[in-house]
Amino acid sequence: MFCARCGATLTKADRQEATRRHVVILFADLVGFTSMSEGLDPEALRAVMDRYFGLVSRIIWDNGGATEKFIGDAVMAVFGMPQVAEDDAIRAVQAGVEIISALEMLNVELQRDFGLDVAVRIGVHSGPVSATYDRSGDFRIVGDVVNTASRLQSAAPPNRVLVGEAVAQALRGRAHMREVPALTLKGKEALVRAWCVDGLSSSIESATRLTPLIGREAELAQLRQVYERSIGNGRGALVTVLGAPGIGKSRLLDEFLSDLGAPEPVVLRGRAQSFNRGVSYLPIVELLQSAPLEWAAIVDGAATDSAIARAATCLGGLAQRSTSPRHGAEVEELAWALRTFLMTLAARSSLVLVWEDLHWAEPSLLDILEYLADELSTLPVLQVCTARPELADIRSDWPTGGTSVLTLDLVPLTHAETLLLVSQLAASGDVVAHTVDEVCEEVASASEGNPLFAELLLAMEDNSNEPLPHTITAVFAARLDRLHPDDRRVLEIAAVLGRDFADTDIEYVLAEDGQEPLDLSACLQRLRRTRLLTGNRISARHCFVQAFSRDTTYELSGKRSRLRWHLALVSRATEADGYAVPDGANSDSMLTYHLEAAALLSRQLHPASASTQDISRRASEQLAWQAADATNRKDLRSAAGLLERALGVLASDDLGRLKLTLWLSDTRLELGELDVADAVLRSWSQDQAPASSELSSWVVPIQREIISLRGGNMTLEAVLAAEQRFEPHLQPDDHLAWCRFHQLRSHRHLMSEQVGAAEESLTAARRHAQFLDDAREIDRIDRTAVELALWGPAPVSDGLTRCRELVVTFEGSRVNLVPILGAMAGLLGLDGRFDEAADAVQTAARYASDLRMRSADAALTYLRGVIDSLANAHASAAEGFYQARDILAAAGQPDGEALMDAYAAREIVSAGAPVPERYSGLDDRALADIADPRLGALSSVLAAHAAANTNDLNRLTGLTDNAVGFASRMDDLYFRGTINRDVAMLRYSAGDAAGASTAAATARECFLAKGARAAMPSVDRLLALISDQQLAEKDL
Repeated sequence: MFCARCGATLTKADRQEATRRHVVILFADLVGFTSMSEGLDPEALRAVMDRYFGLVSRIIWDNGGATEKFIGDAVMAVFGMPQVAEDDAIRAVQAGVEIISALEMLNVELQRDFGLDVAVRIGVHSGPVSATYDRSGDFRIVGDVVNTASRLQSAAPPNRVLVGEAVAQALRGRAHMREVPALTLKGKEALVRAWCVDGLSSSIESATRLTPLIGREAELAQLRQVYERSIGNGRGALVTVLGAPGIGKSRLLDEFLSDLGAPEPVVLRGRAQSFNRGVSYLPIVELLQSAPLEWAAIVDGAATDSAIARAATCLGGLAQRSTSPRHGAEVEELAWALRTFLMTLAARSSLVLVWEDLHWAEPSLLDILEYLADELSTLPVLQVCTARPELADIRSDWPTGGTSVLTLDLVPLTHAETLLLVSQLAASGDVVAHTVDEVCEEVASASEGNPLFAELLLAMEDNSNEPLPHTITAVFAARLDRLHPDDRRVLEIAAVLGRDFADTDIEYVLAEDGQEPLDLSACLQRLRRTRLLTGNRISARHCFVQAFSRDTTYELSGKRSRLRWHLALVSRATEADGYAVPDGANSDSMLTYHLEAAALLSRQLHPASASTQDISRRASEQLAWQAADATNRKDLRSAAGLLERALGVLASDDLGRLKLTLWLSDTRLELGELDVADAVLRSWSQDQAPASSELSSWVVPIQREIISLRGGNMTLEAVLAAEQRFEPHLQPDDHLAWCRFHQLRSHRHLMSEQVGAAEESLTAARRHAQFLDDAREIDRIDRTAVELALWGPAPVSDGLTRCRELVVTFEGSRVNLVPILGAMAGLLGLDGRFDEAADAVQTAARYASDLRMRSADAALTYLRGVIDSLANAHASAAEGFYQARDILAAAGQPDGEALMDAYAAREIVSAGAPVPERYSGLDDRALADIADPRLGALSSVLAAHAAANTNDLNRLTGLTDNAVGFASRMDDLYFRGTINRDVAMLRYSAGDAAGASTAAATARECFLAKGARAAMPSVDRLLALISDQQLAEKDL
């Protein structure tokens, strides 16, 4: 490389490595230059351009910018090279405004000498670039910000400055601006917001943050009042402190916690972190680790309390790596365990739970916190949460009002409060005495009542005589630029590690980086002194004072450096001893974080390299592993987020995309988000799947049909037509497509109440899943199949065997055990083992209650009714069915509500009560309109009972034939047997011994085939009565 000025060869010491910087780019271009060129002699044109370029260059230089290049009549200037200043954006716009103003004077000369006027368009934009700079003053800028600034210039009106959104934010309060309609710029897919600058103002209105607590007396008093009321009355309360970054949420919290009075409560703290997205429960681990003595005391007492022992086991292993991603602790299990731990602790002492930075929290964690607020409402427990206003975007229904709920929305400090705060900070700092008042006034005005911004501004005043910055990003970028190079390098590595890090990990990365050695201890000491880090040499751990400081340092670090460091930490995390992870984290979560970050950076820097493909696949596999863990905890929202990230790191032609896409669609479908599930599949197209893929493209349309069917948007005929369309195209070894095809067919059979056929289809689907060696697919099929065992034609003994096998498979996973135990309870009831059946359904109900599985309430209540009906406890059975009806009605499920009402009506009639009027009045047309064969059969039997009471034998015969016809469309042997038994009793009561005998014999065959021993005695007694009746008729 050669010097741009003298041509001398530059040594390595003369050149700087490319760095990532935040700069402001200005483009200025003459209007009508082409026509002007055609009308002027080249020498005259040269004279005009020399005057123009000289004027523009001088103004740019005077405002602290550097002219990067001249392109024809265009000028490109950079503000922020070689050093970033806080007000780069302001000075760039100032330069633009001055250029336009100076052209008025230049035009007087040009009109006099050449008879022409010139106008200029100016565009200003800011953002990250890759920059090189050497001692000769030569530099080079690369980045999208350059292209955007050029496009803004092209769109600007003549003699106007057009700025992008980031520059407009920096100009807030310093310029007269008006937003223009969003622009469609060449090379940009999205519309670009822009503002036209009409002029600069002299007033200063800006934004920032602090340390002493000033101006928060009212909020502090409210917090203490809620605390005293909560602890004094023994009632739980929830306080949410909302505010923008730097507004003082943590400072208010620290002041509150510093003086809680006597008796002193136990304070537990947990914090959500942005770099651990998708790892829902790290704040819970951190909270538990903040009370080691209390935790130890409760664990010691677990030996005498099985509930506490279960909770301790669940929570104790939360931060440890599971041996398998299958069947981990579910969301509901963790919520129950945490509630049990906290209730035990609250029985000994009042509690203050502190949850910080909930805007980073996963939805499942927010669910748990709301659950705790409800469950701990009768105990002396105060929960205090802090979050940015973005919390409302991810949880619009977060509790904000009520007798035990308080929301504190922190607004900016007043100017007087800010000035007092800045003055106190200045008094403890190094601001020169004769400049204190001036500096404090400037900082207070510029900070707009934001304490952190004010603190950062003040920290730079002793090193800078430049105008004050106007965005916190610009402030921090300028502060980073002034650090010693070694300090900045350490800080950038720390930012890659996260907000909280161990000194040994910094040492590891430095050793792996191959750069010149540095004095780490001295660097950390200087960074502590500048209040960027907090920590000490004794603990050998440090932490960024503000999360924003970490995030901004990370974004302003070079991507190539970040990639090297993340890859080094991937190696570190996979070593036998791992690295010193932050409190509340674990090696898996940190490995995922570094793998994902490395994959994304590598794709940006080396999109086509083999190493990028390798790291992307490793990152995707790790994210998928955690998604499997979340799925088996029933933390489906976290699983969906992790799967989206797993897809995000893979190339569009990667072989693994289709399987992940299907998995994500399944997850969205299980969440009830049918439209989203379908959109996931629509995003995958045939041209994204590589020709060498072993996975058939037919699996996607098959899955889309399943989604449409689940949404109630397909008829039986449409499903059958889809099957006939797909089947001829499926290859014998395309196991994934066949697996989903048989699941589609199973759904069709269930629509027509052909449970046995549905079971056969699921068995076929499972065979193909076994070929795939896909445990997740097999588990999902098994859970569905066991629920069908109760109502299908398979014998009770076979169903019980399968249930017992699955109880072992899913041992410890109470979410999965609930439906399995429910099916087992029904099967035990059919087998006549009523006590065991009651125990099974009671256990399932207890699990569902503990885990708040509201969706299981109706099914389990219905099963209680079935078991009571089998035991001839008709009144109790009717009560259970009515309860299930009410649950389904509240859930907005009218079809289920109608069916449970019919079941209940059948039981009260069996107990001797009259037929409810809504059934006695049913005519043939109304019955014919019933699509559900189960509801049709029950309604026909009830109408037949009403006909029997009126001695309308012809109608009774027709209605019982109708009931048998409905039941014959189903292969639920127990239900068919029950309907035929009811018909036999009605025909017997009407004196139709032949008809009664046929129906009773059919009922017995059904019960015998199903193995429903509990139902056999009643039909045998009925057959004996019919036989006696037939003998009596024969004697007559």
